[in-house]
Amino acid sequence: MAGRVIGFVNTFKTKYVWITGHSLGGALALMCAYDCETKQGIKLTGLMTFGQPRIGDKSFSDYIDDKLKGRYVYFVNQDDVVPRLPEWLLHSGSLVWFKGNEVLRTNIFKTFMAAPGGTQERQIDQLPPLSKAEVETLKQKIRENRMPRRNERGEMVVEGLPIFIKDHLMQYYVEKILKLLAHVLDPLMPKPPIKSNLSLEIKSDVSEVEIPFKKGDVLELKISDPPLPNMVKDMKVKCGAGLEYLGTRYNTEKSPNGGVMVGVGWTCVYVKTDAPGQIELSYERGLQTYQHRISIK
Repeated sequence: MAGRVIGFVNTFKTKYVWITGHSLGGALALMCAYDCETKQGIKLTGLMTFGQPRIGDKSFSDYIDDKLKGRYVYFVNQDDVVPRLPEWLLHSGSLVWFKGNEVLRTNIFKTFMAAPGGTQERQIDQLPPLSKAEVETLKQKIRENRMPRRNERGEMVVEGLPIFIKDHLMQYYVEKILKLLAHVLDPLMPKPPIKSNLSLEIKSDVSEVEIPFKKGDVLELKISDPPLPNMVKDMKVKCGAGLEYLGTRYNTEKSPNGGVMVGVGWTCVYVKTDAPGQIELSYERGLQTYQHRISIK
């Protein structure tokens, strides 16, 4: 599998490489990530798995934690039992566990996939394996309940499935992920464009900028926006008297043939100038907070 990944990377000159998988596919994704990093020389952008079983002993888990530090997240949905089995093995990476109305984590990220309003976050040490009693209860439930049924089109019938099977289905992981990402994705949703007649890139290491005043200008203040998890978020704009904030847009970079270049984009703030004044920008990117003061003189 890693050989196919490196083939794609070499063919398409891929800059960002993510590996992902669900259930057994999650376990295979982890092993593929291991091969890519240790044998193929590919530096992965990240690894995400969903409902992945435990696959390593302590030495393997510690090695993966060190090798993929900050780049490996595994998701668990409610009472999905697969990630808690086999009980004698361990997980590596950072846990995000949707449990009731909480999001439980082994690492709290404020900059990536923070819980939306109304959802509580709590840090825990690890995802507990099933106890012997829970394993026996699970075996009994499997004997008592019918296994997944399929309709005439071959589609799985969700209604009536035992909860420990239902919670493992990818559609319910997707539902939780979309809810978790809603506040991050909103700025990326298509919105009517704002026309400007003056565009200026704001460098992250420059805190003070001066722009000559011209009445009626519509300024486009561009901030380079890298891909998740380091994208710009929580943009705050404060305009002085005589300056009108028109909105913020996420604009993608276009390739020479007109296509969208994935991972290359800009967060653009638009301001109309009717009088000299100051614009203050504040936002988070990665683990840092940035502030800029743009003086219109």
